[in-house]
Amino acid sequence: MEKGIDQSVGEIVAANFKTAKIFTNQGIDFCCGGNMGIADACQKKGVNLDKLLQELNEVNAGNISDQYANLTAVE
Repeated sequence: MEKGIDQSVGEIVAANFKTAKIFTNQGIDFCCGGNMGIADACQKKGVNLDKLLQELNEVNAGNISDQYANLTAVE
């Protein structure tokens, strides 16, 4: 898996609170259920992983120190 894709949803929100809105809009719990990885959370909620990653990348654009910039789905 590529760096970041195996991070938990909670860790991603902790690194950039602006991502919380994306997860909330998709019905993905980043608080109590935030220990789940991105791919697992998407699968559980029926969310398109590629689209979610694109939204996260857009939020993180301009923050060059962000470790989650330019995530891609890996089969």
